[in-house]
Amino acid sequence: MNRRTSMLAFVCIAAATGSVISMISAARSEPLPGIVKAREIVLVDPRGRARIVLGVNQQTGAASINVMDAVSGNPRIVIGTGDDQSSRIELHDADGHRRADLTQSGSTVRLSLPDADFKGGVVLGAASDGKVMLVFNDGTPVTRVALGLNTDKEGNVAVYDSKGAATWTAVAAPHP
Repeated sequence: MNRRTSMLAFVCIAAATGSVISMISAARSEPLPGIVKAREIVLVDPRGRARIVLGVNQQTGAASINVMDAVSGNPRIVIGTGDDQSSRIELHDADGHRRADLTQSGSTVRLSLPDADFKGGVVLGAASDGKVMLVFNDGTPVTRVALGLNTDKEGNVAVYDSKGAATWTAVAAPHP
């Protein structure tokens, strides 16, 4: 081949290769939709069972993401907002019972861990006014022990009987 034919062959091969690369690149990068609107989005597993449900309650406007149990179909994790501007993360057992939740409403944040009967348990809360509480409830849900800081940032502890009457209390002595 002479030099002119070699150059023409090289240009043709380069142009063809560029066209093929361009077509492959275009096929791989399909345009993404701008906005997808739906009342509910359900992601399913290979068997068609709902595993993640994203939705908005049409009456209240509360939005949530529910991660569903593969076997029972019950929610295991719920992340959402309420129509009252609150936020919540819930953890559920395999039967769908709430076992823990973290909530935020206004300036108050609360972590709740209910007992096996869902009547008592532990609550940890904090508010912007300085109150911080750790409360233990029995199965009746009567507060049995409370430990916290009041609005003056003074520590306090209280122990209650089964009827909710204080049997022992202690408040931190004021600082001099």
